[in-house]
Amino acid sequence: MNSISLLSTNDDGLTFCLLVDEQLLGEIVGAPGNGIPHRYIADSLPSIPPYPNVTPTEPSLRLVAVCTCGEFGCGHTKCRIRYTEQQVSMSEFVTKDKPSAKNHSFRFDSNDFNRVISRMIEEANRFRGETY
Repeated sequence: MNSISLLSTNDDGLTFCLLVDEQLLGEIVGAPGNGIPHRYIADSLPSIPPYPNVTPTEPSLRLVAVCTCGEFGCGHTKCRIRYTEQQVSMSEFVTKDKPSAKNHSFRFDSNDFNRVISRMIEEANRFRGETY
């Protein structure tokens, strides 16, 4: 089982980087950047496309990193996320519509994963002045 944690940076106002086993996920999978800007965060990892009121192309695909410029359309990395009661898996990473050169797959304790995602949502909402 892998560990998951979160790094918050001041890039683009506030950007979140997922860490897997204390390494930037974006670097591990060859993403064009390492973070997800706060504007794409709502109630979970962003769906594809990451815009409000737009139906996701495939609900299990989630955005895990965008280009260093912060724009989804410029470049991004997505992956398939599967949930069970006890674990969450991330696999099938795709960058610029091409599968990752390496077939990466990660598994996390569901409580740890949910704690990281909740922290990301709370920080994004606080940054934007939103409370829920």
